[in-house]
Amino acid sequence: VERVCPAELSSQVFVLARFTNTAPQVLLAGPVDLIRGSGLVGRGLLKFAAPGETLKLSFGNEDGLQVLRETEEKVDEAMLTRRRTTTRKVKLHVSNMRADGAKLIIEERIPVSEVKEVEISVLTKDCSPTPATVTRDGIARIELELGAQSTKTARFSWELSAAAKVAGV
Repeated sequence: VERVCPAELSSQVFVLARFTNTAPQVLLAGPVDLIRGSGLVGRGLLKFAAPGETLKLSFGNEDGLQVLRETEEKVDEAMLTRRRTTTRKVKLHVSNMRADGAKLIIEERIPVSEVKEVEISVLTKDCSPTPATVTRDGIARIELELGAQSTKTARFSWELSAAAKVAGV
C-alpha cells in the first residue's frame, strides 16, 4: 500500500494497493468492496487478472496531503544543425497538513521514443530528489518523506533533443 500522486493529472494524493494474483486461477473483473482499518471506505473495480499478474486498486484520496505543480519549458534550436532541444523543469510543492509524517510517491511522466533521431534524458543534476526509478513507459517515481505539518519542494527536469527532420515533437 502506497500513497501516490500523478501530479500532472491531479493535485491529490491517492492510496493505492498493489498486489500480485498468487492464486492458481484468474481473478474475474467486477466490483469489490474496499475496506481499511476503519471499515468500509467505498467500492472499486477489479480488472481481469491472470495468475501472477500485478494489480492496482485505488482507495481514494488521502486527506491532508496536497501537491502543487509548476512547469517551465524552454526550446532551443541549433543554428547549424537545426536540432531542437526542449528542456522542461517541474517544481512540485508538497504539503502535509496531517498530525503525523507521511511518505509518498510523485509520478511524473516523460516522453518516450522509439525513433533514434529523438533522445530523451532525465537531467539528474537538476532533480531534487533524484527519481528512484524511471519505467520503460516514461513514468518517473519521486519518493518523498514529509514530517507532520510540513512542506517540501521537489524538482524534476528532463530534456528532449530531436533532429531537424523529425516532425510533430
